[in-house]
Amino acid sequence: MTFNITRLSAANHLAHTQYRPDIDGLRAIAVLSVVIYHAFPKFIRGGFIGVDIFFVISGFLISTIIISSLERGSFSFVVFYSRRIKRIFPALIIVLMASIVLGWFTMLAGEYKQLGKHISGGSGFISNFLFWHESGYFDDAAETKPLLHLWSLGIEEQFYIIWPFILWFVWKKRFNLLLITIVIALISFALNISKVYVDSVAAFYSPQTRFWELSVGSILAYLTLHKQQISVHLNQINGRFFGSFFNDLASIDNLRSYQALVGVFLILTSLFVVTKASYFPGWWAMLPTIGSFLIISAGMTAWFNRVVLSSRILVWIGLISFPLYLWHWPLLSFAHILETETPSRLVRFDAILLAILLAWLTYTFIEKPIRFGNAPKYKTLSLMFIMACIGLAGYYIYANDGLKFRSKVSSTSPLITELSTIQNAWQFFDINNAYRVGTCHMASLKDKLQVMQNCIDKNRPLVFIWGDSYAASLYPGILKLKATNKDAFGIAQFTNGNAPPFFDANKETDDIENIHQNLLEVNNKKLEIIAEIKPSLVILAWMYNGSNGLNMADSVLAIKSTIKKINIVSENTKVIVIGSFPEWGKNLKNVIIKYANNNNDHLPSIYSSYGLLDEPKKWDLYFKNKFKGVGVNYISTQDFLCNSEGCLTRTGESAQDLTAVDSGHLTPSGSEFIINKIGNKILDELQPK
Repeated sequence: MTFNITRLSAANHLAHTQYRPDIDGLRAIAVLSVVIYHAFPKFIRGGFIGVDIFFVISGFLISTIIISSLERGSFSFVVFYSRRIKRIFPALIIVLMASIVLGWFTMLAGEYKQLGKHISGGSGFISNFLFWHESGYFDDAAETKPLLHLWSLGIEEQFYIIWPFILWFVWKKRFNLLLITIVIALISFALNISKVYVDSVAAFYSPQTRFWELSVGSILAYLTLHKQQISVHLNQINGRFFGSFFNDLASIDNLRSYQALVGVFLILTSLFVVTKASYFPGWWAMLPTIGSFLIISAGMTAWFNRVVLSSRILVWIGLISFPLYLWHWPLLSFAHILETETPSRLVRFDAILLAILLAWLTYTFIEKPIRFGNAPKYKTLSLMFIMACIGLAGYYIYANDGLKFRSKVSSTSPLITELSTIQNAWQFFDINNAYRVGTCHMASLKDKLQVMQNCIDKNRPLVFIWGDSYAASLYPGILKLKATNKDAFGIAQFTNGNAPPFFDANKETDDIENIHQNLLEVNNKKLEIIAEIKPSLVILAWMYNGSNGLNMADSVLAIKSTIKKINIVSENTKVIVIGSFPEWGKNLKNVIIKYANNNNDHLPSIYSSYGLLDEPKKWDLYFKNKFKGVGVNYISTQDFLCNSEGCLTRTGESAQDLTAVDSGHLTPSGSEFIINKIGNKILDELQPK
């Protein structure tokens, strides 16, 4: 997020900057892109690039103040950081306090514990590091983290801590400020490019791979402050012809207008072309970064800057952009938590309107009085003290397991009490071990031999599990089936995140070592392994909801093509297609708790339709009809997990074991239940033809 540094008091020692309404307008474009993307992600697929625009603006404004103050001999670290605190802390304090209060009344113990950690991290401006280490395929959904957006504020604050010292040191040593800044930007950009293809999460959250965007703003600041000297220098180096040529170009206002429009085109392109599946930031981040550079450098006289960006509505939104950024995501996230699923469009729209109102109130009655009012000298220390107290409060919530004594989590049901204390369902159910994450699930196939040795049993006949994380969730059940039948067969597991058993060159899948892989390449390698080891049975499973980009009809054609390929490379291998699993609103755990909260602490029936989605059943019926009588062995999980009352929520002798980790991935208990039901069919297929 960026900081408005346009009105500087003459009483301070830092240099003034000319107020530019067009920069506030550009802030408005940035914050609206982020807000709309978070509320309606299908409308602007690349709206998250608004943060990159903020980075450039921040680097430009902050560096303008620092460099000009250094050159005047009036730079003061105390004044600089005091201003940063008075700019950032007031709104952030209010939002953090509101999150603590909202979490108290709406969150379960595990969720509140996680929020406490994020509040502590947000108050210390290290959120990007926390979310970096939390991020993963089996992490809690982003929508359940109300302070996830503070990652960008962490990166900016880390830049503000380091950058003044670098510029001050370079200035004192009389090094070339522009050259040093360019070198730092190039190093950071190179780290970004090298990291994004290996660990895209690190590239996204690491300050090392993001500082180049703020440095681009710093380069622009230096060029703007020294444009006359640079013009003279060009004359000296390039001679009279080139020098006059550049000067003539600089005097043409139309050129500046065209330059700004090119910048607008680059930003619009990134908004609608870049997606969360792109290698980002990587090369793609150059679009909004260069676009912002061109728009800002065009100046206030450029047509787009003068007419559009300087319009009253955009300037007003730009002025409240910082509190708007802070408010919008917590409101959307808490709405998601209360609904236990994606809120309706109306709820999301109302949340955005409320965020705008709260942003205006925060800016008018909190930010402005503290930043510009005649306040006592101890204002900065007071803000630091309050922020430290909030950080300690967050740590206390985290250290005390989300304060289980709250009425929100109290229950007469032992199951509800246990479920409410789960912070991360994936870790609670030990999914990493259950699915064999990093070895046979989400493992890179670059070293095919090593993967084969780890993931193929010696026992024969052999069952080959092929698909995405839903296929991986079948492994615990198949493993138990193997154990109860005295190791009568072996298991080969080759599953990857977001990787249905389709041969699609345009889709990427996930793995641990190399975050993105081409789905066509990955599944071709799996086909090669089948051709080599000749399994007796291949089990195909994936998430049936169209998330892979294929509709029902195309999915049927794709899976028929896969079966045909298997028959070609291994003619005696049989194939079973596992149907769609039941799907719940976002998280079965929370669905059960919400039901209990709304029904006098009573649990839902073991078979329940509360929070159950209809889409998987439609896919199941479609596949049943299409595969009936065409020689495809299709097994419907809906037939075993669902009845007229709904679908199975819990198993075990005391009905305490959930069937799903989140909305649909099977728990080990759920996996064992379904494989127990279809075990005889699997064993029959293992018999020789």
